[in-house]
Amino acid sequence: MDDMLQIPEVRSAHLITGRYDLVIHVAVHDTRHLKNLALDQFTNRPGVTRIETSIIYDTRVNHELPDLRNSSPQ
Repeated sequence: MDDMLQIPEVRSAHLITGRYDLVIHVAVHDTRHLKNLALDQFTNRPGVTRIETSIIYDTRVNHELPDLRNSSPQ
């Protein structure tokens, strides 16, 4: 996963649970750039058997962290 961060377009890499193993967030110029990046940088890696792309149209982020010091897990 660390080697993914060496690719200039890669903004973050996340190891996840569920259907897929990784989510790689990239910044590209357009869909052609995305296609070329996916085909040239990701599909030829050992262990990669399938990729799926999604395009983010809009983002909202809450950077505030909740105060969890006095709460117990449920």
